[in-house]
Amino acid sequence: MEQFKDEDRLLVADIGGTNARFAFADKSVGADSLTPPFVLETISFETFADALREVMDETGRPVIRAAAICGAGPVMIGQAGAQIQMTNCPWLLSEADMAKMLGTEKVALVNDF
Repeated sequence: MEQFKDEDRLLVADIGGTNARFAFADKSVGADSLTPPFVLETISFETFADALREVMDETGRPVIRAAAICGAGPVMIGQAGAQIQMTNCPWLLSEADMAKMLGTEKVALVNDF
């Protein structure tokens, strides 16, 4: 991850029922800068927050400018903001929780379809 400036680092993730894949990209370069994925088995973690914490710890807690997370389930908008209750695992993905954990207000949740 040496090629990234802190202000340019994006977190992207594809969260499924079996695996959660995380990678980093440089916002000034886009998809061409995508790092190899950091893959975790969802069954190994009680919550998405636990998995995200593992990724951040294993990658040296980099500064994240923004995050885009896709998950297997419909995006629901409520008082707590956008959330996905995963369809194939018990995880709840929450934009508000992710923003707080990552220290950024720029988090987008999308359905992985």
